[in-house]
Amino acid sequence: MINKKSIGIFAILASILAVSMVLPARALVTFDPATGTGFVGKGDVQLAFGWNNKALQDNALGVTFTYVAINEYLVTEVWATGNPANPWTLQSHTATVALSNSMSSALDGSPRQEKGQKQFTGFILSGISGTTVIGDLPPSEDTINWNAIVYDRKIGQTWYYNLETELLPFDANGNLYTEGNYKAVLSVELISSTGGLYTNYGATSVLIY
Repeated sequence: MINKKSIGIFAILASILAVSMVLPARALVTFDPATGTGFVGKGDVQLAFGWNNKALQDNALGVTFTYVAINEYLVTEVWATGNPANPWTLQSHTATVALSNSMSSALDGSPRQEKGQKQFTGFILSGISGTTVIGDLPPSEDTINWNAIVYDRKIGQTWYYNLETELLPFDANGNLYTEGNYKAVLSVELISSTGGLYTNYGATSVLIY
């Protein structure tokens, strides 16, 4: 189910990727999103922009590559209720973050010569050169003193026995919240990641992998 925040992020992506075309049949693309390395054959770029061989050779230096990832996180928080009989409650929600990673690339030249000019055979992707966060990052986990996992504690006039540290709403300094509507972030877990590799020229971006 897509929430309103996800719709907003996809809208932002649509504005960044000004022109999106139908995914062409891949001739030669290898890509590792974790490292930003790989290879894009010249045929994939020609198909993306509708270029003949001469147009590819003329425009190759202006071609760039971007990997856009959509990451979804499960965020679990513990809230102080202000009720001594039930001082905390757990809540979870998802947070969606879009990342745009630009790739460093170098032209791969063939030894074949045509009219004294070396022909480009493709583009070597050598790694991530920069990352832009689209929208908001998920919250980070609060720092909690995990030394005492189970212990007893007096809250107000009431003693609570065998309390588990991870089920109590502590702030980043290890102080226990006792008033209502305070929270601590217990965990932020990446649960899914999808994305695609785009080739860019001018204001045009085309999904190729």
